[in-house]
Amino acid sequence: MPRRAVLLTAAASGAVALAPAAVAAPIAPRLTSPPPPDHTVGDRVTLTWDAATFSSGASERAYVVRVRNVTAGTDAPEVTLPITARAHEVTGLADGTEYAFTVLARERTCGTAACAPTDAASATVRTTMDATAPAGTVSVNDGAEFTRTPSVTLTLAATDAAPGGGTGAGVSGVQITDDGAFTCVAGVLISPDCPVVFAPSVPWALAGPDGVRTVSVRYRDAARLWTAPSLGNGSAVATDTIVLDRVPPAVALSLSTVAGPAGVRLDAAATASDATSGPDAATAAWTFGDGETATGLTATHTYGAAGTYAGSFTVNDRAGNTATHPFTVTVNAAPGGDGAGTGTTGGTSQPQQQAGTATPTSTVTTPPPAIVTQPTVTSSPTTTTPRTATTKRPVLSRIAAVKVLGTPRARGTVRVRVTLRTRGPLRVAITRTVKKRTKTLRWVSRSAAGPKPVTVSLKAPAAGRYTVVATSGKSVKRAALRVRPAAR
Repeated sequence: MPRRAVLLTAAASGAVALAPAAVAAPIAPRLTSPPPPDHTVGDRVTLTWDAATFSSGASERAYVVRVRNVTAGTDAPEVTLPITARAHEVTGLADGTEYAFTVLARERTCGTAACAPTDAASATVRTTMDATAPAGTVSVNDGAEFTRTPSVTLTLAATDAAPGGGTGAGVSGVQITDDGAFTCVAGVLISPDCPVVFAPSVPWALAGPDGVRTVSVRYRDAARLWTAPSLGNGSAVATDTIVLDRVPPAVALSLSTVAGPAGVRLDAAATASDATSGPDAATAAWTFGDGETATGLTATHTYGAAGTYAGSFTVNDRAGNTATHPFTVTVNAAPGGDGAGTGTTGGTSQPQQQAGTATPTSTVTTPPPAIVTQPTVTSSPTTTTPRTATTKRPVLSRIAAVKVLGTPRARGTVRVRVTLRTRGPLRVAITRTVKKRTKTLRWVSRSAAGPKPVTVSLKAPAAGRYTVVATSGKSVKRAALRVRPAAR
């Protein structure tokens, strides 16, 4: 057979076929979920991604979600999703376990299942699940029962463990209140009880009137929600109580004198009352103006020489407030005479006791009884120095100024300079108000900052207009923030 005939026969029989044209591989999807935290609250995560680019000639196209248990070294079954999908929630994740997540764009460029698929994978992200709350205690002034000042010290102790020997996120913050209400809500409010940086010892000022004050504490770990700001897992509320008492006890004195050959005897008795913490009788003390002292609620003292003596009685309540009650005793020199006469005690006339006689032919003249003056009790908390009334000056805010440095771009860095007049805790947040609801998008805190200017950095949100809120104690200042679109 001629050669030309052989070629035609082969072509006609289908023994020769042209190879299909090469098709470009798909372009991988890009995860649009925010960068995951090291530890994620709960038992689930939501992955989101933008559209992948598939080959025009692909016969099958889909998204595939892969989940790997990094702790155990195992893979979960792949989840296949249609190309219209842009999100997938992964549930049933174990507490204390690290996972890795990947989204694939998968396609086949031939029409049979035997044809191997082509995958284009997104970046792999990892996080450790954490559904276990921390636990801790609080002690006010090392467990003291009373305080005479609202300024107290809180001793904090907390731990954060994960089950099964895993790794917990660690205690990162603490919420504190002494009115029984926690008003800090994730991403909504900025208030004094929002988590401050955890420290073993925290100063605190008790609010409200004197009486029993209960300090409540809720610890937060460093775990966060995957796609939104949050407070982390919250512990059960730990409490401790202390009695605030800023008023000294009320004091009344009963004083009387008796004249005798040895001088004038002062019989003194005091009563003290305190409705809040109660008087501390062990602190009762007397001074008699002649260098002599005594302790206790009752005392006896003899003056052997004429003169005017300025004495006082002091007593504390159980909170440490001091009440002072001064008194004056005047001892007159003995005049000539048979020793009969009258004296005054506290301004009330009393018969004088008859003096004894040394011999039948002579008499002993005793000094007249003492004159006792009892001014009104002068009691005051801790500081007794009187103050001259002055015009009250306005209290300056701790934060002097807040300034956004430059105009950041989306996914860039927002730099904020805060000028503080005094050193103290600082929290800087980026917020946005929509329909009268304020949402916190980013925040950073420092346990102590100032008094010089402090510059903090936060990750920029999407393009738009926001408010930067700086909080230090009860001092709050705001600054406008505009974020430009990301550079192309």
